[in-house]
Amino acid sequence: MRGTIKHALLAGLTICLPLLSNSACADDAARIRALEEKLERSLTLIEALQRKVEALEAERQPVAAAPAVRVAPAAPLRTSAAPPLRGFADVVGAHRSGNHHDGSEGFAVGNLDLYLTPDLGGKVRSLVELVFEMEHDGESIAEIERAQIGYAFGDALTLWAGRYHYPFGYWNTAFHHGAQLQTAITRPRFLAFEDHGGILPMHGVGLWATGRLDAGDERLRYHAYMANAPSVNEEGVLDVHAAGRDGFRASTGLTLAWQPAAVRGLEVGLHGLRTRADLPDGSDSRIRMLGGFAAYLDGPVELIAEGYHFDNDNTTGAGSRESTAWFLQGAYAVGRVTPFVRLERTSLDDADPYFAALGGGRSYRRAAFGLRVDVTAAAALKLELAQLVVDEDSDRDERGNEAFVQYAIRF
Repeated sequence: MRGTIKHALLAGLTICLPLLSNSACADDAARIRALEEKLERSLTLIEALQRKVEALEAERQPVAAAPAVRVAPAAPLRTSAAPPLRGFADVVGAHRSGNHHDGSEGFAVGNLDLYLTPDLGGKVRSLVELVFEMEHDGESIAEIERAQIGYAFGDALTLWAGRYHYPFGYWNTAFHHGAQLQTAITRPRFLAFEDHGGILPMHGVGLWATGRLDAGDERLRYHAYMANAPSVNEEGVLDVHAAGRDGFRASTGLTLAWQPAAVRGLEVGLHGLRTRADLPDGSDSRIRMLGGFAAYLDGPVELIAEGYHFDNDNTTGAGSRESTAWFLQGAYAVGRVTPFVRLERTSLDDADPYFAALGGGRSYRRAAFGLRVDVTAAAALKLELAQLVVDEDSDRDERGNEAFVQYAIRF
């Protein structure tokens, strides 16, 4: 490379020399020698720089890709975050007429029903339901309606302990304190909660075993339970002794429900309850209830029927007293609108000390019809009209008309 550049420069000078005059040739020769020396030094510097660049390129090696680092996934963290809060709320308006007035009139705040199902891990189950409701004097009270802790051994058996709803019939098992759940505004009168005039304990505090047995498309559900026996207080209200009682007595019950494969949506069952209730006069009554129920819910159709037969015996020697109670409800949904009708009747022996001690222990007949409109899947507007006839004694009835409107939500 160096020789090539030098020869090219010399050739250029050779071409130029003949053009110069003879007088300038001596001076130009000296100048050319000086230029050749500078050119020699420049070429030496260029060669040195070229060698340095080649050395640097030889030293540079390809950079190997860094090995991938495998990061183990972090173990799931168990947090102390609270379980989601769910609930129900409603506002109701009531009007009554006739010579039987059973309850207040006007608008009122209904129940605020809050419930939690804490996830305790594994097969442990839990349910807590807290209800806020307004008393007749306008004061609000809070009551633990359900507080259950259980263990699921499998589909065939879950064992619960705590305060629960007695699982007799269909209504008290399917519908609780959230008004939005049920089609109608009211519960059947004789199945009202204890502090609203019911004739049976709706809650129990004790043990409850439940499960299902499947055989193909057939299914058998069962409930077996034992709880504190109730008592009737001076106000004629059943007390289920949520805090225990003086002198243990037990209520025991069994419910069997069959869901046949041949008729989708049908459930038929038998239920029974035995208990011993303390009465305000110091005596006690042995309560024996046996009955049956059926529910058919398929698509827009809702049919529910329940029957109860009582064979009670008071320890004072009053003898055995028999009574009956039943209701039938039907509904049919057309889009978001569901009209419904319900018939109820009780024939309670007024000589039975147990029913005589209860504020709601009177025979009655009630016919109701109404309309439910599902504004959304979580909100319902309802109307219910009813006629009530209460047998106050053997020769006197009290009649009343009732009208209710309710707006109920769940969240």
